[in-house]
Amino acid sequence: MRREKSLGNTERLVFLINKKKVNLGLAYSIGAIWFGSHVGGGFASGNQAWNFFGKFGTLGIIISILSMVLVGVAGREILLSAKLYRSNSYREWAKEAYKPIQIFGAIFFELQVWCLYILASSGAVAGCASLLESYGVPYLVGVLLTGSSLVLITIFGGEVYRKASAYMTAVLLVCLAIVYFVVLQPGMANYAVNAAELKASSTASVWDVIWSGLKYAGFQIFGFINMTSIAKDWKKKDITVGSVIGFIMNAVMLALSIVCLICWAPIAGNTTIPILTALQNLDKTWVTIIYSIALFLAFVSTAAGAVFATVARILPLPFTAKMKGSQTGKSAVIAIAFIVITMLVSLVGLDAIVKVGYSWVGVFSVFTIIGWAIFVLIPRNIKGYKALKDSGEEE
Repeated sequence: MRREKSLGNTERLVFLINKKKVNLGLAYSIGAIWFGSHVGGGFASGNQAWNFFGKFGTLGIIISILSMVLVGVAGREILLSAKLYRSNSYREWAKEAYKPIQIFGAIFFELQVWCLYILASSGAVAGCASLLESYGVPYLVGVLLTGSSLVLITIFGGEVYRKASAYMTAVLLVCLAIVYFVVLQPGMANYAVNAAELKASSTASVWDVIWSGLKYAGFQIFGFINMTSIAKDWKKKDITVGSVIGFIMNAVMLALSIVCLICWAPIAGNTTIPILTALQNLDKTWVTIIYSIALFLAFVSTAAGAVFATVARILPLPFTAKMKGSQTGKSAVIAIAFIVITMLVSLVGLDAIVKVGYSWVGVFSVFTIIGWAIFVLIPRNIKGYKALKDSGEEE
């Protein structure tokens, strides 16, 4: 105790981590998975950051950080409950988590998951099409090219995608860090003026901004839902530290993105891909090319992930047994059908998908997932882990 008091804040944190034997590798992985689900094409383009936070000015930055706090707290409780329930899939978790209304809760939860997959994939297709459009390719042609690429990846490149996706988050993180640095350097001088103008011109109240942050948290919580199938063997302390690491990564990158957008608000604010617009105005060709490639890969990766997840959920259903052909052939048919649906949805454009689609998913999820985690799962987890501790089973 005497040694602990004599340490500085950073040293004390390291001391406590070592003392409690936290698996930092696992904790970082938990944070990275959350960050990976967050930093898809919608975030990397700047579209989500602008529509949910940036357009409100400095207050948007504050609310974005609080939004990530909410996701981190609710997400931690979701993973702790998944560990308690020994869940092997998100379906198993939902059946336990939503007791005593598990039938209604699980069905409603499943519908939200499907809506998010369609939105994620269609938003990615729309984003790719908008990116190609900025280079002179007609939007509809961009949709067809992206959809065709997804079909090819699904049929022939599944293994390549799975191997490459492990590195995508790190590549995108480095690219975004470079881009934010390049965009911020000449733009910071404009921050104060632009932030003041955004505040003066906005008709939104503080509660409107808070509500926007809640909706954003609502659809970002699904990053934790994806981990419910693998959390059963994690330690409670690793989940806690992983949630903290994830919060730092997500909050910092989101806040930096919003600062960049405010700096370039008059030029890039209301465009479909704001960060790209800012880069193009800077005439930094090499950075623009790097960012465009990284953004394209992020969009395709997001869409492909939604396609593979959809196939994995539909293929085990009873009706697929009546379909003729091999498992590979059935997977291809399901994937192509899903891609066609997302291509049709993508025709409404990335702005509409973000402003309307994601907003509505966020509205439902903030009550049915985040609200449930805060008000129902927290007391259940406290009771459950106390029982484990009393029985000597908890680490």
